[in-house]
Amino acid sequence: MSYTSISHSSQPIPKNSHIGIIGAGPAGISVAHFLRKEGYKNITILESSSHIAGKSATFFHENRGYDIGALMVSHNYTNIKSLATEFNCPLETFTGRSLNIEDNSILVNDTDKIGIYSKLLPNISHYLEEKQSFLNISRPGHGQLSERELYAPISQFLKDRNMSYLKDAWGLAYTSAGYGFLVKNI
Repeated sequence: MSYTSISHSSQPIPKNSHIGIIGAGPAGISVAHFLRKEGYKNITILESSSHIAGKSATFFHENRGYDIGALMVSHNYTNIKSLATEFNCPLETFTGRSLNIEDNSILVNDTDKIGIYSKLLPNISHYLEEKQSFLNISRPGHGQLSERELYAPISQFLKDRNMSYLKDAWGLAYTSAGYGFLVKNI
């Protein structure tokens, strides 16, 4: 068996090349899909687990489903939304019920965890100021953020920006997305 090395050649990879993709998560499946659309036929996806989807999963407990992994798609994820439309895969609208930072409002119905937000509320203006520096993160160049900021562990990032107050509010989402235990890391 021979392997094609990756180079910086301007020549496209021949359509009859054997292409291996490691991982059947959203990225691997998307790459395979787009390669097929470009006319590549010899594509193999290698996955170590018994199912596709990467870290996304639904587990059931007492007849109720709980979704874990990367589940939320913001308005910046236009490629994901296009794929969902192409495959006739509906996306559900997610509505936060406890705190809506985007329009600076607090919704307290359906929650008994107001205590989590008692640390956050005095810091809302600080959070909104910090958030401004990330408005262009999805653009090429990652909004001019430094490599240190982009690759810092979340605990270090929050400490560096004096935002440790977010650990409780973000902890559940962070852990359920498969990134670890934010509360224990700070």
